[in-house]
Amino acid sequence: MSILQKWRKQYAGIFSEKLKFLSWLIPAIVLLLVFLFIGLVFNKPVEEESTTQNQKSVVSRGEIVISATGTGELVTTDEISLSFPIAGEVTEVNVAFGDEVSIGDVLAKQENTVSLEADVATANLAVLNAQQAIDELELNAELTLLQAKQAWLKAQDTYNDALEDYEGMNSTRCSTETIANYQTEVDRNEERMGKQTVGSDKWLEIKAEYDTALANVEYCSAYTDLEKQEIEATYQIAAINQAQTEEDYELLKDNNGIDPDAVTLLQAQLDSAEIQLASAQEKLDGMTLVASIDGTISAVNGQVGDIVSTNTFITIVNMEPMTITAYIDENDLDIVHVGEPATVIFDSFPNITLTGIVALINPELQTLDQYSVVEVTINIDSDEALKEKVLPIGLSATVEIIQDSIQDALMIPVESLYALDDEGAYGVLLADGSEEGIMTPVTVGLTNGTFIQILSGLEEGDIIYVDWFNYQYQS
Repeated sequence: MSILQKWRKQYAGIFSEKLKFLSWLIPAIVLLLVFLFIGLVFNKPVEEESTTQNQKSVVSRGEIVISATGTGELVTTDEISLSFPIAGEVTEVNVAFGDEVSIGDVLAKQENTVSLEADVATANLAVLNAQQAIDELELNAELTLLQAKQAWLKAQDTYNDALEDYEGMNSTRCSTETIANYQTEVDRNEERMGKQTVGSDKWLEIKAEYDTALANVEYCSAYTDLEKQEIEATYQIAAINQAQTEEDYELLKDNNGIDPDAVTLLQAQLDSAEIQLASAQEKLDGMTLVASIDGTISAVNGQVGDIVSTNTFITIVNMEPMTITAYIDENDLDIVHVGEPATVIFDSFPNITLTGIVALINPELQTLDQYSVVEVTINIDSDEALKEKVLPIGLSATVEIIQDSIQDALMIPVESLYALDDEGAYGVLLADGSEEGIMTPVTVGLTNGTFIQILSGLEEGDIIYVDWFNYQYQS
């Protein structure tokens, strides 16, 4: 057996005995400490407990404010982005970042307006032509009505003739007398032909007269199938034309000689032409960028000589009134109302406190860093202290919205109040030199949850007891 194995066997028993000893010694020590602590706590004098819980406070005067705080950032009241209508060279830039501009100020220009001017002229001509066509409808209304009536009457005559032909196409073409005369001529020539030698000159002469008379008999006796088809087609066309011209005339007569369908069509053409004119004029006007709002230049994306696209070239922001978008915890929603006063302190200017008014409350809760918050808009009052300051958009600020406040209020800690009944009566322990004090009824007013206004029952300088652990005031 090695030395190491002997050492392990020798000391294994010793360690085992020591572990058994410690297994009951440690719990005994812990139990002893618990009994000592309980003895100290329950044997503490009553006077010492009273001193720990009941402390004194002096009735004083100060400001009580009910408010909600939050964070926000500076935003613009209005923002306009201006761009050129087509790509081209910039020939004039009259502003720079930070410049103040007014409505109508010329900010920048671009060249190459010839083609745009031509587009405006073409569109303007189209508008004039469309308007002229509408005007002519009104000017020629009486003549148009007369022409429509004339066309209808002519169509009526044509229809009557076609109807007569249509109704007679199944009878003889000529009168009975005419047919009888032609037939007599046929019979006479036939008799004469029989007296001549067939093929002789005289026979051929009589034969020609015979053929003519026979053709006349056949022509007058009936219409051919092809003729009947033509007569029927002519009749149908005449009937349709007569009905259409009558309808057109009646429509014009009901509308004082003006075709409403024509007016609708021409008006659509005029509207389209005016849209094209407005678009062309807008592009032409857009070659000169003009300020459409009062404000400050916040971006100029180029200089004279640059070839620019149709992207934003100049941006104008309006900072009047100065506006903050702030976020307040949803639990303070009952404190925040439109029209309430607010204070604003920009992080960059901590020594300047601005005032303002709640102008808008977003009706929908927002989520900020996984918390539900109320978004409010605060209009800041103008302040000379910020006239020379650079205030970039997005500048962070701390805001306080004030629901109510009282200056020089007589006040005490809310922990000093005791409920005297269930009707809202309260009292305080007025220090009179004794340890218990005198319960004194008080009338309370506004509270911010830390201090409460005393309307009656106490005077400034009075000493009262404050029970920090068992106060009974309910807001």
